[in-house]
Amino acid sequence: MKIRFLTLIILVVLLGAILRLFQLGKTPISLEWDEVALGYDAYSILQTGRDQFGTWFPINFRSLDDWKPPLYVYSAVPAVAIFGLTEFATRFPSAVFGTAAVFLTYLLVLELFAERKAWEKQLLALLSALFLAVSPWHLQFSRAAFETNLSVTVTLLAVVTFLKGISGNKKLFILSAFFFGLSFFSYHSTRVVTPLILLSLLVIFRRQLPDRKTILASLGLYLFFVIFFLPIATSPDAQIRFLVTNDLNIGKYQEDAAKLINNDKNIGQEMAGKIFHNRRIAMINYENFQKVLRNYFVHFSPKFLVVEGDATLHHAPGFGMIYYFDFLLLVLGVIFYLTRYRSRRSLILPLWLLFAPIPAAITWQAPHSVRSEIILPALQIFAAIGLVGILTLLRREGRILAWVFGMIFLPFFIFKSLEA
Repeated sequence: MKIRFLTLIILVVLLGAILRLFQLGKTPISLEWDEVALGYDAYSILQTGRDQFGTWFPINFRSLDDWKPPLYVYSAVPAVAIFGLTEFATRFPSAVFGTAAVFLTYLLVLELFAERKAWEKQLLALLSALFLAVSPWHLQFSRAAFETNLSVTVTLLAVVTFLKGISGNKKLFILSAFFFGLSFFSYHSTRVVTPLILLSLLVIFRRQLPDRKTILASLGLYLFFVIFFLPIATSPDAQIRFLVTNDLNIGKYQEDAAKLINNDKNIGQEMAGKIFHNRRIAMINYENFQKVLRNYFVHFSPKFLVVEGDATLHHAPGFGMIYYFDFLLLVLGVIFYLTRYRSRRSLILPLWLLFAPIPAAITWQAPHSVRSEIILPALQIFAAIGLVGILTLLRREGRILAWVFGMIFLPFFIFKSLEA
């Protein structure tokens, strides 16, 4: 059985690689401007050690209208060195990291459901990897130079090595700290989501953590990355993107707060003004709460996921972000997870799903598939749980459920065939 599943996962990863690498430099047609900036920065680093604006090996790259994390640019340098400054070389890291994510999803599921029967966890892992390999959402961003796609793989590496480290390999636990720290330099949204995932993992597995020496070494490594990240987080230049994209009217609150504090200063109440007219306090109101809540839940809507998607650049024409059958299996997967597959070890899976839309929820372009791509591969894993749950029921209950399943899904497939 092990050889059979090993053969199948190799075929799935190979399928994922072909779908991501075939005609990579030609499809999608032409590079988008952010891709051009990433590719040229990689070329400039290769040639001079400086970015296109002359900064020596930056940890925060100035771009066309914002600042970008450095990891994608540096990962593109070897590809540019080998293939030259081409469309293929610029997109190659994304395709490679996208392919790696397929295999890492397989490993992740094996760890999350380690307590299940061997055939069941292997089938769950294989289907999860297959669903990610053919995912329209993941394929779209694996075939273009998107930093968010790289961040998904880095997050997978961090979680998989954490779980394997908990199982006994201390070196992998320390390596997990490295990947969690590295995620700060992969993509903006990931800087919010991965610390939440890490904190959740530490709480869930608090009784299974390794010895104090390993924990301190891991914490020290993670803090090393945090120290390098803090100047980026506090830099006014690096905050430009957030000021432009946020949906909380921060600019308005800053102006209003400045006027009120100035008035307080004129009447000798400067300290009270800074406390009670603080722009951060002013932003906490019912209007902004409604916006964030609406922007959050729209990422789970069928309209976004399976019908329209968001911007045309971010999905194939006539598609949402996932397939129709993905959505049906996803709903069933949540039900099966809560009734059959829920365990302490797999608790990070629903939390991952819930954490992912948080960064996009505070922006005005919601739903936004780039800022929420970190939700993958949780969607595909739940879909796999849905399919395995159905197959298990069919195996137990026989023909009756087969007929029910056919009556539900057959009209859908006929309708989609006629529509095509």
